[in-house]
Amino acid sequence: MKIFAAFAREVCDLGRQHVWTVARIDGEAHEFLRIATIEAYSDHGFDTSNRPLSNPISHVDGSIKTDFERDLKRLPEWRHHEDERLRVADFQSQSENPQMVSLLLSAEGGAGLPSALTRGQTREAFVLPRLQKLGMSKNKWATKAGVDPSTVYDYLSGKSNPRPEARKVLAEVLEIEIADLPE
Repeated sequence: MKIFAAFAREVCDLGRQHVWTVARIDGEAHEFLRIATIEAYSDHGFDTSNRPLSNPISHVDGSIKTDFERDLKRLPEWRHHEDERLRVADFQSQSENPQMVSLLLSAEGGAGLPSALTRGQTREAFVLPRLQKLGMSKNKWATKAGVDPSTVYDYLSGKSNPRPEARKVLAEVLEIEIADLPE
C-alpha cells in the first residue's frame, strides 16, 4: 500500500492543480488499486505454507471482490487518500471561476448552453452558481442530500446519472424542481 499512497499523493496534486477532476482522481485510484491487487496476487498468490490464497479479483468483471476491497479501504493509506480527495474536492469547488460559469449560462442570449459543452460542463455551469448562491460546496451538497460525495462528483463530471431518488433529493437541496436539474 506504500506504492498506492505515493500514487494517491500524486493524483491529488493533479487535482489541486485543476489538471484532474475529483471524479478522475477517484477512478484512477480505484483502477491503480485493482491493477496493483492483480499484480500482487499474481506474484505472491501463496501463503507461507505455499498454499494458494483466495483470488481477490472477480472472474465475472475483473473488479476487486467486495469483501477484499472493503478490507483494503479500512487501511490507513486508503483512509488518508479519501480524506485528501475530499480536501481536493473542497479546494476545486471553492476555486471555480463563477464569472466563467455565468458567462456559459448566459450564452446565446440565455437560450441555452453552447452545443460544444460536454454534459459535465453543462451540469457544472448550471449547478455551481446555485451552490455558490446557497453557500455550499459540492461535499456539503452531497451531505445535505444524504448521498455519497462520489454521486455528486460523478454527476457533475458527466460520468454517470444519479438514481431517480438521488436526483430528487439533489434537486430539493438546490431548491429547484427535479425537471430543472440537467440530465
